[in-house]
This record gives sequence, C-alpha cells and structure tokens, in this order.
Amino acid sequence: MEKPRTSCSLHPALEATGLCILCDSPVCVQCAWTSPMGKVLCPRCASPYQKRYEWEGEATEATKETGATVARLLQELSAAQQIIAELETKLRAMRPEVPWVPPSGEAQQ
Repeated sequence: MEKPRTSCSLHPALEATGLCILCDSPVCVQCAWTSPMGKVLCPRCASPYQKRYEWEGEATEATKETGATVARLLQELSAAQQIIAELETKLRAMRPEVPWVPPSGEAQQ
C-alpha cells in the first residue's frame, strides 16, 4: 500500500519532505530550514534561530572588516613614525646646536 502524500503546510501544491521538530508541521524542500545540528524546522519555528545566525554572520563580517582596518591603520602609523624619525634626524643634522624637543615635551637624548 502506498503512503499518502502529505502537502507542505505553506506550499499545498508541493509534497512535504519532512516535519518540523518543534511543531510537527509538514515542510517542503523550499521552506525547510536545517539547523547546524541537522534538525528540520519550519520557517515560523526557525525564524528566531535564523535571525541569530544572520546576526552572528554579520558580526563576524564586521569583525573581519574592523580587524583589516586596524591592521591598515597600524601600518600607516608605523610608516608615519618612520617618516618622523627621518625628519628628526635631518633636523638635527641641519641645526646641531639647537636641542630637539619632541612634541611630548620630554627632551630626547
């Protein structure tokens, strides 16, 4: 005897391929959401989880972008410090009689 066909609760024209583990709604391939643990959920039950994973994905991307920005700024700072050191050396060579006082106010030896 053939098993009766179950329709998706959201797409009646489509055959259900599984049941939501939380509400037992039949779901089709289009609307089934599979959790990272391999559990099938309907769109209504999956909504809070999907938002969490979407947010975590956005947070991860933002963290990557922030990290890349920080790395770039540190490279720029290092280059700027090198330029300042070169300029200090040139200034000392031009006017050795004038002691160089860095912007912090501490005399450099």
